[in-house]
Amino acid sequence: MEYLGTADQAAPQLRAVHLDDPEPFARAVLEAIESLAGGGIVHPDLSPFNILVHDGRPWIIDLGQALRVDRLGQPRWARLEEARTSLVHAFDALRRYFRKYGIDLDTAPVLRSIFREIDGAGLITPED
Repeated sequence: MEYLGTADQAAPQLRAVHLDDPEPFARAVLEAIESLAGGGIVHPDLSPFNILVHDGRPWIIDLGQALRVDRLGQPRWARLEEARTSLVHAFDALRRYFRKYGIDLDTAPVLRSIFREIDGAGLITPED
């Protein structure tokens, strides 16, 4: 865990920021979500509240309740279904946020890519 911000101010939440160039930032957010999923982690409550903006980059925070889709503890299909539900919720929130910039965030390919990575057996259909 590390502090993000300057000596004068903590890094702001995405919801409180006006982005001058939102398209590359939106792509970086989606890449960060894919990167986490590639490591077996899905954020259960991702929204512009849990993304900080620091040095022009997104930083995903509040991973204390992260879903570990790569671990045992409950049936794999149940973890994957919970991950799918969480990702659909997150992508809905992000689409709403970026819509205010006139960006139609296409998250369906990202969701499919994530599920190819975390669900090699094809247990869950990643509908968006």
